[in-house]
Amino acid sequence: MLMRHGLLLLVEISFATAFRPSLLARGNASVAEVLPPPAPPVAPPCVVCIKSASHSTPFQSATVIQTPRKLQPTLENLRRMLELGAFTLACFCVLQWRGSATTTSQPIQSPHLDLDASLTVCGVGRYQLTIVLAIMLAWMADGAENVLLHNMSPHLVDALDTDEISLADLRIFCHIAMACSAFLSGSCADSFGRRPVFCISCLLAATFSLLSIFAPVFWIFCLCRVLTGVGLGALVGTDVALLCEFLPVSKREWVVPFLYVGYVVGRLYADFCTAKVYLLLGNWRAPFLLCSVPLVLSCLLRFGLHETPQALLARGLVGHAKFVLTAVAQTNASARSTSCVITGGRPVKQHQGLDFRNCLNAGFLAAVRQNHLERVLAVSILAVAVALGRLLDSVTPELEAHFNLHGNSFSSPVWFAVLTCLWCALSIGMMQTGFLAWDIFIGGCLISQGVLLAFSYLWQIASPGWKSFNLLLAAWAIAEGMTSTPFYAICVRMFPENARATSMGLVDAFFRSVVALQPFLAADLLSNLGTALTAAVLGACWLLAAALALLLRRLWEAPPQPEEVEVSKA
Repeated sequence: MLMRHGLLLLVEISFATAFRPSLLARGNASVAEVLPPPAPPVAPPCVVCIKSASHSTPFQSATVIQTPRKLQPTLENLRRMLELGAFTLACFCVLQWRGSATTTSQPIQSPHLDLDASLTVCGVGRYQLTIVLAIMLAWMADGAENVLLHNMSPHLVDALDTDEISLADLRIFCHIAMACSAFLSGSCADSFGRRPVFCISCLLAATFSLLSIFAPVFWIFCLCRVLTGVGLGALVGTDVALLCEFLPVSKREWVVPFLYVGYVVGRLYADFCTAKVYLLLGNWRAPFLLCSVPLVLSCLLRFGLHETPQALLARGLVGHAKFVLTAVAQTNASARSTSCVITGGRPVKQHQGLDFRNCLNAGFLAAVRQNHLERVLAVSILAVAVALGRLLDSVTPELEAHFNLHGNSFSSPVWFAVLTCLWCALSIGMMQTGFLAWDIFIGGCLISQGVLLAFSYLWQIASPGWKSFNLLLAAWAIAEGMTSTPFYAICVRMFPENARATSMGLVDAFFRSVVALQPFLAADLLSNLGTALTAAVLGACWLLAAALALLLRRLWEAPPQPEEVEVSKA
């Protein structure tokens, strides 16, 4: 109960900051006393937003793009609507919190096998830690990919004899390749096994990431980076599915979300390579080489792992599944007996992946319900709303212009990454104390909405202080930590066992598609609406995500019925 009130207090603090813009100006109060009298008013400077032909990214002058006067009433009305909606939603969440919702539903196993009991006997130890380390190293490279290309763009223009428009197009193509690969690789992993896709995708990314370092011309560099994106896009769905199938059900919802820490560390690692290593060595190939090292290490770990027992049993390989479970138990140094790892007779062969064979006979809606696609599509819509809300990451140049920051500063990324990792760990700890992932995710969405409302006020203050900026940066780190890790726990809980990789790949494809469009959307919103109204619109996306998550929680928080979890037989 105390942690619930603490979560509500965080939401109320963010709302109070958004409701009272005078609080944001206090960070500059001490400076205002010693400043000389203001200069006489002059004509407002010309505000420019230069967009390339591909709408790659906004480039601004020394001033910030202000909201047009004709849109000021719209901005105020949107703020009032978001404040009222967020307060109403927060009150509804507190009133509807129930202790019975903390119970977790156990999936119904086939009468011929009990994989969850077998994995519990094997224990959680060194083998699972090896999988987590291999996945986090690869996710480090995934998080570093976009940051590395963005930060190194000015240096690649001269080194590869190209222009910023072409480099912006390269980033977009890389994200599109990741989205396509995420969708296709998930289906392949469900149909042909986890380990082949688990190993080949990382090997593909590592190979072409290293080859891009020796690219003599720009088009070869583009080809290598796009193929690297193909490998990186195939990681998320397969990695989550493989790790889940080596963990007992009771451990999945708090081990899998911890993988996001690798993505945050990867972004910080890329910032370090571009801000420090490049300045020290003066060679553009050095940051790309260092960011390829995690992929190489991940490959070495991945090829030493086994196929999952669930995938082996689905193909009828009972003896091989027993061997894998015994190897896991021995690696974990489990002193308990492993004689009960497989119980009963030979298991019935199950269909892996989404089954549309009866679609024509039973109808489309029946096929959707049979494959639990309504849950997958609902979570995909939720992922799109979250990705749209994170457009704030694409308007970072506007923040740098407004606060007179330097683009090569390394202290802000470190501060943000440390806070994000801390709140990721705290959100996982909250899930262990009885909180539902849904509740933590809704709280993070409300905090994100409050932060963006505060940014909409902050952009209208002539000279905001550093205290205000640090406060909002810390709040945004809280929001990212409290929305990212619970989101993966929601995916683990919602997706069907027989198509987890396909479902996770579909959601990741939706998310990466929006990320690929972020430069387009950010440039258009800033040029048409200005920074203040843009921040309010992004806050509306987070409020929509919170409302949708609350609706999905009420629909699927109850334990599933036996007929809902029964998988189709061969």
